Amino acid sequence: MKVLFVSSGNSRTGISPIVRNQGESLRKNGIDLEYFLIVGKGLKGYYKNILHLKKFIRKNSYDIIHAHYALCGWLAILTFSGLPIIVSYMGCDAYGDYNEKGRITVKGYLLMLFGLTLQIFAKTIIVKSKNLLKYMYFKKKIHVIPNGVDFEVFRPESKIEARKLLDEAATRQKKN
Repeated sequence: MKVLFVSSGNSRTGISPIVRNQGESLRKNGIDLEYFLIVGKGLKGYYKNILHLKKFIRKNSYDIIHAHYALCGWLAILTFSGLPIIVSYMGCDAYGDYNEKGRITVKGYLLMLFGLTLQIFAKTIIVKSKNLLKYMYFKKKIHVIPNGVDFEVFRPESKIEARKLLDEAATRQKKN
């Protein structure tokens, strides 16, 4: 199976560590996977990538597209590739974006609208927690799959040992 991950490429590292870890864990399990990174912010940034993504899909052969975030999902839909599209909702694309006063922003309402209407077109929807289910309307398409933990990087510690390590790190930071 060949999967195309579509996600933002605007972070310092180009791809979010969460998306990269998901992709690499799929690769470890025998999935052939490539990334398409969206460079540019806002609706204009996503819009500018539609033709690039369409050409990228045409040059390669994929079985499915996995879009990370509703706007990436829309980008995948607008290529009209005919491929099944899985969308992972990240939170604000389901429940909106809020300002410091706790009020939903205009951008938040737009994100919710895009996220809501995308549910019609997505083959499968992934949410990261059960509390996001209340923002989803096509329940038969939805799977709750929390982001995983890389146990090669993180390992369980006793609460006492973890506090000791945090105290030592805080002490070192104060000295610098």
